[in-house]
Amino acid sequence: MKRNNFILLAVLAAVTIFFAGAALHAQEDKGVLLEFKPASGGSINYILTVDSDSMFTLYGLEKKIKQNVVTEFTMKNDPDAPPVKDAYAYAIEVLDEKITSDGEKVESPANPSKLSLKLMKAGKILASSDPARLQYFQDLIISFPEKPVKAGDEWKVETPFKLQNSDGSERELTAILICKIEEFKKYDGKNCAVIATKLSVADEKTGTASLKAGASGVMHFDYETGMIAAISNTINMDVRVLDEKTPTKKPIEASTLKSKISVKLGLKK
Repeated sequence: MKRNNFILLAVLAAVTIFFAGAALHAQEDKGVLLEFKPASGGSINYILTVDSDSMFTLYGLEKKIKQNVVTEFTMKNDPDAPPVKDAYAYAIEVLDEKITSDGEKVESPANPSKLSLKLMKAGKILASSDPARLQYFQDLIISFPEKPVKAGDEWKVETPFKLQNSDGSERELTAILICKIEEFKKYDGKNCAVIATKLSVADEKTGTASLKAGASGVMHFDYETGMIAAISNTINMDVRVLDEKTPTKKPIEASTLKSKISVKLGLKK
């Protein structure tokens, strides 16, 4: 009798899993609404690893720089923030940050630090308590369409930024991010949307500066908890600044910077 009960429970469990999986696939086929939600359990911990390999020149003098930055931070719900319709408030705290530059440890100015962030459900950042530190996390968050998406769907996100000339003036440019739903799959036990991203900035030039930049990567977004599960990005950048004050017929390059940057974000185990 006990054996029969065991078999019956096993069958019921298998049927439950089957129908749960079928319901999940039906939801994904119909479309999934991607939106951020309050941090599961009140908080979530991440590990961010950034490896950069750069070549910097200043009037012909070259300097190679290799840097590794490993940051542990937590993202918590901020109950003290005034409510905003269709948005959530998060308190981000850097718990520990280790920096190694050319094999030597460097003291981190962000260790520790805090930042409050107001984020729309669709991923648009409304406000930050520290705009200077905002860029630290802004590159990790993308805006989602305000409607369900299916595998193969694409959307575009445009972000303005400024390129500085050697004379101190600035020119506003636009970075264009193309996002595409590659598939829906399990990742680290979570039901995720796999989002391929491709960032481009046109070969922008001003009188004294030029910029080439591009990036590609993949985000795993846990659409059930409404939080990022993982990110992997590779960024390439080429910046050149001319010195127009030098008494030559053709302006010379005052400085150049070529960088390849690898960015990985994951949940702390």
